[in-house]
Amino acid sequence: MVLPSGASHAESGPFRHAATIYGSDEGFLATVVPFVQEGIDAGESTILALTANQQALLTAAIGQPPGVSVLTPGDHYGRPLSALQANKILFDGYLRGGAERVRLVGDLPRDDPAIWKGWARYEALCNHNFVDLNVSALCTYDTRNTTEEVLGDVRRLHSLIAAADGRHSANSEYVQPLGFLSGWSQTVADPLEAGEPEVALVNPTPFEGRQAVTLIANSAGVDTEGLVIAVSEVLNNAYIHGQPPVRFSAWSRQGRVVVTVTDAGPGPSDPFAGLCPPSRELLGGRGLWIANQTCDSLSISPDERGCVVRMISEASPKSLSNRR
Repeated sequence: MVLPSGASHAESGPFRHAATIYGSDEGFLATVVPFVQEGIDAGESTILALTANQQALLTAAIGQPPGVSVLTPGDHYGRPLSALQANKILFDGYLRGGAERVRLVGDLPRDDPAIWKGWARYEALCNHNFVDLNVSALCTYDTRNTTEEVLGDVRRLHSLIAAADGRHSANSEYVQPLGFLSGWSQTVADPLEAGEPEVALVNPTPFEGRQAVTLIANSAGVDTEGLVIAVSEVLNNAYIHGQPPVRFSAWSRQGRVVVTVTDAGPGPSDPFAGLCPPSRELLGGRGLWIANQTCDSLSISPDERGCVVRMISEASPKSLSNRR
């Protein structure tokens, strides 16, 4: 089934960021096929990062036309900031190679509330980082597997909404990146935190934090190297920019480790702290950026204790199966 294009984009500058919110396979095709077909007809480069089921539906509808690149979402959407950098490289490559516009259709991870927070920040950063690029992005959100909380974020993160006829219109609920990140809870307690932490340290040195998380991560089957780097950078940051006491807590289960570092300070005043590469002219400010690259999720938020930095790392399904 090939649906007619008929899609028209509401102009929102060079970067056009739309969401399709649907509840059936037919709803997915009604919004995605016109978007992809319009790009094919215009000779634009198109990138797909969809689930296996979504890709099968789309292939059945339009085949495998030339000029369309298919990525594995599990690989492309591994970590939010890594995906952001990968997209920037992809977009720059196509645009410098002569493409007038690039299209991306993607389906983001959202089954874990704590991990979703990182992907919501990713969506906000797309609006910030790609504002001057000739890119049209369509993000797919199926109401059959997306919570209302996530959908609330989705409506604030996309300047355009795809209607059931494939047309894109301006979204009155859209919030600019600075406003979204400033007025939004960037973190949520992980269910593991309901229990007593396996390790609780007060004013640990970065070395002591690295030792503790290495033992826990090894036991849980989680990559130690990335999480160790993140913990070390966050502890250093707490001592340099925060206020004592500095508290380190860690929880784990097989395949998952959660670490919080809390200090008594108010936390960063800049909502983009740790989310954008620091200027080359600055000697400092790289700790949170590095930490964000090396664990699956990092979030910063104030609470009654001060500033809480929460880090989550998970084992890949393949590494878990190898341990059995």
